[in-house]
Amino acid sequence: MLQSKIDYDIVNRFIPRPLEENTFSMVDAILNGHCDESIRIYNDLIVQNQNSVVICGSLATQFRFIYQVLHLKNQGYSNDEIANELNTKSGRIFMTLKKSYGHDEDDILLILSELAEIDEALKIKKEEGELKLELFFIKRRC
Repeated sequence: MLQSKIDYDIVNRFIPRPLEENTFSMVDAILNGHCDESIRIYNDLIVQNQNSVVICGSLATQFRFIYQVLHLKNQGYSNDEIANELNTKSGRIFMTLKKSYGHDEDDILLILSELAEIDEALKIKKEEGELKLELFFIKRRC
């Protein structure tokens, strides 16, 4: 059935989002076990000519931040102290803790380790690295 009215949702689907926004969405999808969503975002980025090495690096940056927040929280730091230590706002710390709920430092370290391996593969043999990145998305609790 054809839709005769163009609305915000339709237009929004066709507007490319910046890499950073897509990276945040991809991290959320990975943490929530929504591999189909993370693969969709990844494929959208590839269609937009984003480099898979850059995508992997952006993911690693976000997961590194999550790890730092979790580590400091486990050391007894308050949200404000973590924000001060990481030179960011308390709201970002709150959102990071909220989105990473149910994950611990070891979970995030495993993800970072996998991303480091993928990054190396992408730089040595691009096609193999891209396959490893796609498999990374798939095995995230689908």
